[in-house]
Amino acid sequence: MKAAIELEKEAIAISIYLLGKPCSSTLVERYIRAHQKHEIKLEHKDVKLWKWALNGRFWMACIDSGLALVQPKSPIRRKIFTMLAILEASVENTSFFLPTAQSPFVVWVKLFQQGVKAVFFSLLGLVLVKLI
Repeated sequence: MKAAIELEKEAIAISIYLLGKPCSSTLVERYIRAHQKHEIKLEHKDVKLWKWALNGRFWMACIDSGLALVQPKSPIRRKIFTMLAILEASVENTSFFLPTAQSPFVVWVKLFQQGVKAVFFSLLGLVLVKLI
């Protein structure tokens, strides 16, 4: 029972990180089932990082970005990608994943902004991953 409650908290935290909002209970259940079937176990060194990541969207972005550089196949990233697949495959989230028509200028501005954010989160995340 405790494991299901923890997985529910994880699903909601990851959804907030990826979409900026909590996911529905249906998607939480899918995450729990997927997690139970594939049994993503954290190694001892990852438990502290994962607890830190669950403290908020900012921290999860840092840790995800840092791990992407030094340990791209970590169990933490597997948890995030599992939820990403569930969110992306759901009809209720199509607006987050389907492209919208925008002017080339807006696309370049957004691309630049995302690039700056990626560098910031990667560098800060790299420090966190190494220190924690």
